[in-house]
Amino acid sequence: MVRITTPTLQEVESLKKIHTLLRERGYFQPLVADVHYQPRVAEEVAKFIEKVRINPGNFIPGKYRGPREFDSSEQQLQILKIREKLLPLIHICKENNTALRIGVNHGSLSERILNWYGDTPEGMVESALEFLRIFQEEKFHKIVISLKASSSRVMVAANRLLVNRMNEMDLRYPLHLGVTEAGDEEEGRIKSAVGICSLLADGIGDTIRVSLTEDPEEEIPVAKRIADVYNRKKYVSNVIFKAPGYFEPFSFRRRSSRTIRNIGENFPPVVINSAKCESMKDFHLDEYGVRIHPDGTMETETTAPDYFFCREYEDEGPETSGMQIIIDHEKWSALKNKAGKYPVFKPGHIFRQTGTCDLNFLFITPEDTASVISGLTDKQQNLVLILDLGHFRVLNTGREFFKQLWELNSSLPVILYRQYNSPQPEDLMIRASAELGALIQDELGDGIWIEDVNPEISIKTLRSISFNILQACSSRISRTEYISCPSCGRTLFNIQSALKKIKHATADLKGLKIAVMGCIVNGPGEMADADYGYVGAGPGIITLYKGRLAVKKNIPEENAVEELLKLIKEDEK
Repeated sequence: MVRITTPTLQEVESLKKIHTLLRERGYFQPLVADVHYQPRVAEEVAKFIEKVRINPGNFIPGKYRGPREFDSSEQQLQILKIREKLLPLIHICKENNTALRIGVNHGSLSERILNWYGDTPEGMVESALEFLRIFQEEKFHKIVISLKASSSRVMVAANRLLVNRMNEMDLRYPLHLGVTEAGDEEEGRIKSAVGICSLLADGIGDTIRVSLTEDPEEEIPVAKRIADVYNRKKYVSNVIFKAPGYFEPFSFRRRSSRTIRNIGENFPPVVINSAKCESMKDFHLDEYGVRIHPDGTMETETTAPDYFFCREYEDEGPETSGMQIIIDHEKWSALKNKAGKYPVFKPGHIFRQTGTCDLNFLFITPEDTASVISGLTDKQQNLVLILDLGHFRVLNTGREFFKQLWELNSSLPVILYRQYNSPQPEDLMIRASAELGALIQDELGDGIWIEDVNPEISIKTLRSISFNILQACSSRISRTEYISCPSCGRTLFNIQSALKKIKHATADLKGLKIAVMGCIVNGPGEMADADYGYVGAGPGIITLYKGRLAVKKNIPEENAVEELLKLIKEDEK
């Protein structure tokens, strides 16, 4: 289906002509009108279009002047006001067999909902349910619901809560999934895959949309790849409705694990990369974001791996000083200088070798869990598990593994390991995000290790995907994060080129959050926790924000990026 922005009555007339011409030419894909602030627009367009999307947060505009603390009488009063505005639209949709999407955006919750529930997933759910209850009373059921956010974690929590509530109310409406304002390029694809696939794996979701700051047709192949990862009939687990205990699907609290060096609950998840070379003589540090200066000091990028795995470590030298290297335990035993070198074992070896190093790694498969973990003693305080997820149903298998650890009362740290064979980098980034990213987002795992047997996929790509997955899961921040809209009919400046300029100019910064928003519909809300905002205010006009405060208004587009950089420099960020 194709959704078209329809902000005013003028666009309604244009959309009617488009609809007629397409049908005359033999195109029958459903068209969807995206309506925000004007109920009258929704009523008019619903007379001929297949579906209308309305946003509860701004469908009934106006400042809320009621109490900040609400009771049942105040809530009922507000519902009556909403009902009055919705009834004409409901009647028109019934007469014309038109479907409706209740599309809640985290960034555009109404002032009343924000007062009552806060800027929370719970607020998003209640915003949708208020409308849904009215549709129920009117016996109108041609409804789709979507809860979207620029944070994959917020989006996943909101949809899980909504499904939980709908189950309690015995409601069965289809859900549309998407991470809104996901950005572009690798970051946008990974953030979308992490959020959408976390839900698809639980059997949640009926349609999806990938929201990229790129030409619209670029979104379709990515969406297809994401949809192909989880086939509902094969992957449904519904663990979120079974009080799992070993993780918290609504609150995202980190699994409790002991800390060994920089691995475990007290540290962000680590990244391990494998050396793609036969000998350390061929080990090019710059590929891993590491530089050794002539004076022997080492400089690392923020996306340099924490540990390197070397299958054939044979020659020590100054070029590896300061690096953390993992090698086979037999080769490790033969080393004279073991500083910065850590052994990795397979099940069976660990029981007689653990204790000889302050950090040991043990490869384990889900099938080994009970026998291996039950055989470990309290003396094995320095052991980190590497979970080999080389299975068809990675997410379900991984969850079952952590459930076993929980039942065995084990707090050993766990690194998630998966070897892929990807035809191209985009397949790898989506598959790894859907599988390992979904586990990391559920706070299951203390690190990530991705390999790919395709020699065309470089070490730089592997480590970039690893760190971007952790960033998308809000687990480890290693660079500036960009929240940016796709372009639509409300965006009156070139958002794609603006985003590329901003990313190029801020590429070396770490930890900032910059929002590039097409218009004020979702802009100020979605960028609420951003450090800086670049928001369209009119044709070729930009307003710049610091946090929630507009600090520079009506700047010509050609000067806006430069003005944003001045703001960042003034704040010494």
